[in-house]
Amino acid sequence: MVDVLADTSIRKMISVVSLTEIAIKVSTGKLDVGPRFFDTVGNLGLEVEPFGVDHARALAELPWIHRDPFDRMLVAQAMVDGATLLTVDPNIRKYPVSTLS
Repeated sequence: MVDVLADTSIRKMISVVSLTEIAIKVSTGKLDVGPRFFDTVGNLGLEVEPFGVDHARALAELPWIHRDPFDRMLVAQAMVDGATLLTVDPNIRKYPVSTLS
């Protein structure tokens, strides 16, 4: 996985869904990412991808294999966008979506 992240020829994205989950965990004290985390996301070479109507439609049709709402949103988004998810979650791998662990 480190090789993929380091490869500059591969387009890398972070979903606004992931940023939202991080923000919630920071605000509840469950995660500490440092005071400048959100300022530096753009410097990481990641494109921030929005969650839109097509993603919501796919989410509504997604089977209930996984119960975490953020993970379900990421699966739906990856399915619509044809993206590969970086994950270690075995439940995500049960969906028909490309994953990399």
